[in-house]
Parts: sequence; C-alpha cells; structure tokens
Amino acid sequence: MPTPSPAIIQILHVFAPAFTAPTFANALVLLYGTILTVGRRTVAAALRAVGLADHPHFGTYHRVLNRARWSPLRLSRLLLGLLVATVLAPMRPWCCWSTRRWSAGAAGASPGRATSATRSAQPAARR
Repeated sequence: MPTPSPAIIQILHVFAPAFTAPTFANALVLLYGTILTVGRRTVAAALRAVGLADHPHFGTYHRVLNRARWSPLRLSRLLLGLLVATVLAPMRPWCCWSTRRWSAGAAGASPGRATSATRSAQPAARR
C-alpha cells in the first residue's frame, strides 16, 4: 500500500480523536484509496486502489461508514480548528458578525421578509 508524505500524515492525525483506533486505521486506508481511485469513488474501488481487493475482511471497511464508532460532530470541530489555525494569521484578530436585519414579524421569520403582521400595518399600495 502506498504511504503519503509525513506532512499529510501529520495533518490527518489531527482527526484521530474523532475515531476509535481501529476505525481510524480503516478510515485512513479508505481515504488513501479514495485519493488514488480513478472513476467512481466507492469502498470497493478504494480498496482495489491500495491493493486490498482480495483482503479477507473486505466488509470491515464497509462498516467504517455505516456501523463503526466515530463522531461526525467532533470531526467537524477538528476540521474547523484546523482551518482556522491554517488560514488565519496567529496574531491577527478575527471576528464575524452579520449585518442582516430581521423583520419585525412573527418569530422565526426569515431575514429581510415582511410577514403578514407587518404587511397589515403598512398602507395599501395604489395600482
């Protein structure tokens, strides 16, 4: 099986806490195979790409996606942390805010849209 560069391995190990140890090992094999696969990206194609087409426990890799224990929420948080650490300069402040205004209508109204309560208070338009 081909191995990625040490820099890629270091980045991928940031995601290890979201998986159990055996699931993480199987997920890495699937990821490497998916990167190397030409055409449709299926579990079978990924395993063929890394030379595991005749592996006796072929079904183990299918279970990574449907039965194995891993946390998508934790994985997304780790990805966000990695992106923030990589993209933003360490000494540069970062803030995010919205300039959208919410209408004065019913709760849950979408931004910038008038509800029936706010429309009734407005004068009728002449045609």
